[in-house]
Amino acid sequence: MNTLDKFQAEAKEDTMIDMMNIHDKQMRLPAVKHKWISRLINAKRVHARRGGRKRRTIISLVEHMEGEMKVKVSKPQLIRELKLTAQLLL
Repeated sequence: MNTLDKFQAEAKEDTMIDMMNIHDKQMRLPAVKHKWISRLINAKRVHARRGGRKRRTIISLVEHMEGEMKVKVSKPQLIRELKLTAQLLL
């Protein structure tokens, strides 16, 4: 079960309502809202961290390749080729 499936199961549990527990759900609504907002913020942080790591890796590979290559190739072309190669490897 991946993370999205877990979140969907929790969301379904959080939104189940019957007449007996409407007041209880109303009282817990702010806490549930904060829970999902904090999860969203954490997911954004993880995504940003991975993006930064990816950019640093690409930059270091470009610098390494520029030093090793005998033929001059522009940086944008090297970056494009690295991204294409990385997609093929996945």
